[in-house]
Amino acid sequence: MICKCGSVISQARIDIGLSICFDCADTPLLRGAPDYGHKTGAGLQLMNQPAWADFKKKTRRSGKRSCLGNVCQNHSTISHS
Repeated sequence: MICKCGSVISQARIDIGLSICFDCADTPLLRGAPDYGHKTGAGLQLMNQPAWADFKKKTRRSGKRSCLGNVCQNHSTISHS
């Protein structure tokens, strides 16, 4: 099947009922993040690009090694005795 732009539409898109190619689609791309609504499993929270960027900014962890490093700005001054 050929799209209105002249390119070939992939079989996977045809199988799900789409009649335009990926490049002509006007549906915005979605991003996802895990949503732990229950302790036994995660769901997927879908959001548009601006909402995803805001989510990542607010949930970014500052440390890399320990929980203490995630909450302290200058954890090198903490006594380790």
